[in-house]
Formats: sequence, structure tokens, C-alpha cells
Amino acid sequence: MDIDFLGLLTPFNERLGPMGAIFLASFLQSITGFGLMLTASPLLMIFYDAKFTVQILIYLGLISNFIQTTMLWRTAKYDLIFFMITGAVCGQPLGFKLYQFVTSDHLKIFISVILLCFLVISHFGHLHFSQRPRNAFIAGLLSGIMATSVSMAGPPLILYFANAQLSRVELRSTCVLYFFLVQMCSMAIFVFNGGTNMMAAGTEFFYMLPGLFAGLFFGQIAFKHTSPKFFRFLLFGMLYYICFQSLYTALIK
Repeated sequence: MDIDFLGLLTPFNERLGPMGAIFLASFLQSITGFGLMLTASPLLMIFYDAKFTVQILIYLGLISNFIQTTMLWRTAKYDLIFFMITGAVCGQPLGFKLYQFVTSDHLKIFISVILLCFLVISHFGHLHFSQRPRNAFIAGLLSGIMATSVSMAGPPLILYFANAQLSRVELRSTCVLYFFLVQMCSMAIFVFNGGTNMMAAGTEFFYMLPGLFAGLFFGQIAFKHTSPKFFRFLLFGMLYYICFQSLYTALIK
């Protein structure tokens, strides 16, 4: 029995662009503890419809954060995670309603505007939030809304932790475990509410798994030998460019 190896590899070759986007996003996630959805979302929208991209990102967040959670869960701050998850669960149904209401073009603009606001606030807004249950709940609420509307739960959490009195290891593990739990809830909401093509999104994501695993692997190695500040500089610089490019293409259309 002859096996057509070239035929088996063709679907992967046709998705080298999305695979590269996932590799870059997961690589940065491994080093900084965030950046997965922030990077992957605008990059994947180059190749896919905005709403379909959100569904792919749910698989991406679920799998990648599960892998990291198995290695980092011991150092996570579970008291903070409890209040953030409580807020996220309250916010996710609102985010899903927003996802259903807006068109794909409007969703693309919405994602780009959120990214731009996040980048500007991160650089110029010297915000400080005390690590209290109320603030953790509010951060989780906003994060939950964004998790199911644009599949980017990170910005509110990153702003909340901007001045957190946590070690680098604690911050990374807390974010990873929280994102994993949030993506589990997002997956359940999308699957049980219907009206989405999660099976097709899962199939598409399957072909991107090599990029995801490679990014996580090399990022874990780089984490021990490089400065996260350097990669954050690259991350924010790239996001600024992608953000303005996405807004330009969406508005002139």
C-alpha cells in the first residue's frame, strides 16, 4: 500500500501563514506570560474572517494554556484567580451577545480599537490597582466580556497586574491558569449556544498545532536565557503596526 506523503502534507503547506502566526504568538506567550491572543488575533484576521478567527482563538487559548498550566500551576495565586474567574463567568454571556450582534467587519474594527487603546494605556497611562477582591472581580468581569466577544481576555488582566506585587514566576503562572479556565468557559458558551461553526474552527486549528507546539517549546527555552523586556518591546512594536494596518484596511473597505 503506497502512502501519498505529499498529499498528507498539502493541507499543512497551505496554512504556513497561519501556522507562522501561531508560532510567533505562542513563542511570545511562553516568554512574557501574555501576548498569545493579542498577537494571534490581528495576524489570523489576515487569513480568516474576523468571527471565524475568534472561534479558532478559543481552541488556541485552551490548548496552549493547558500545556503551560501542567507545568506552572503550583506557583499560581489561587485567591486572585477565584475572584477573577467569578467576574469572568458573569461577563462572558454579555460578551457572547456582543459577538452575535456585530458583523465581521465591525468586529475587526472593534478588535483593532481595543488593541490600540490597550497599547496607549499601557505606555502612557500610569495606572495602579490594589490587589483586592473587588478589583480582581472587576478585572475578571471585563476580561470575561472580551473573552467571548473578541477572544482576547488579556488586556484588562494585564492592566490590573501592571503594578502587582507578584514575582515574575507567580505572575506568569497566575495568568496562564486563569486564561485556561476562562477559555474552558468560553468553549462551553460557544458550543452550547449554537450559531457558530466550532467544528470547522477546530479542524482549521488542528493544522496549526505544529506552530503552537514549536512556539511553546522554543519560548520555554528562551525564557531562561533572554530578557522579557526585549521581547515585550518587539511585541508592542509589532502590535502597533498590525493595529493600524487592520484599522486602515477595515475602514477603507
